[in-house]
Amino acid sequence: MTKSKNKKGRKGPKRARAYVMAAPNSLDAAAAAYRRLLIDPCNGAMVQPTYAGISHGNYRRFRTFIIVPPTWTEGAFTFQLGTNTYSRFTATSQNMTSGDEIFAGHYGTTDDIRCIAGCVKVRYTGAESSRAGVIGMVTGTTFYGPGKNVPSTDFALGYCPIIQRLGEVQHEAKFVPSTGDQETTPSTHYTTTTVVNWDESKSTIGVVFKGVPAGTLQIEVTGILEAESFAYGVSSAVAPLSANTLNQVLTSLGPVASWAYSNMVVPTIRSAATGVMRSIASSMSATAANTRLLTL
Repeated sequence: MTKSKNKKGRKGPKRARAYVMAAPNSLDAAAAAYRRLLIDPCNGAMVQPTYAGISHGNYRRFRTFIIVPPTWTEGAFTFQLGTNTYSRFTATSQNMTSGDEIFAGHYGTTDDIRCIAGCVKVRYTGAESSRAGVIGMVTGTTFYGPGKNVPSTDFALGYCPIIQRLGEVQHEAKFVPSTGDQETTPSTHYTTTTVVNWDESKSTIGVVFKGVPAGTLQIEVTGILEAESFAYGVSSAVAPLSANTLNQVLTSLGPVASWAYSNMVVPTIRSAATGVMRSIASSMSATAANTRLLTL
């Protein structure tokens, strides 16, 4: 009887792999540090960005909480951290407001600012039995500036790559810098009546909500701003510490969906074993790296 040959090196089907968050060898130490800050703007060390040109190195982390008006059950907010401005609309008006300061009064009126990292989180503060509706988030693109007409909430949701049921996940979108964010903006661009210098070249973070219980949404905004102040004498410029470019850092992170949105499942309704939650988190991380998530 002929013996069957041993099958060596047999491999199973390949599995989808999430993008590894460790910095690749192509990044120097300064670029790797900035990469970590983009991933964790709330707690990461404030370091120099890999922006073009010289830097002034005066970094400040700001955090503020914005309460959605208590009668709103649908609408949208747009945050442009690079100009320290946000705008909003509700279905009854269909036009974005003229704009408000995100971090009002936190820096000098003579500062020129630019954003280097940040994030926007949406929290549900109502009762679990009343939880309803969806949250859509979009980052890294210009999304409905002040005075822009928004045909409907559904229309705005169509621009969101991430749409999920309220409270099923941690709703968060991180700041994704663009070419325009490398340029500073005079802090005096803002007045109490109008936004003078909303910049279409700078990135925005958009939040769209529909069908949520009134008076139950809180938005937390964190921004790390670099400021150059002329109010108290000379501000010393610093040459870039990294030889890497902004695009090289962003490319190392992979697709925006793989790092700029928080899609970790939160067991708000049911408890689950630790192993099960790890499995779900791993699965969603791999999915985010390859597809457009849409969970209702």
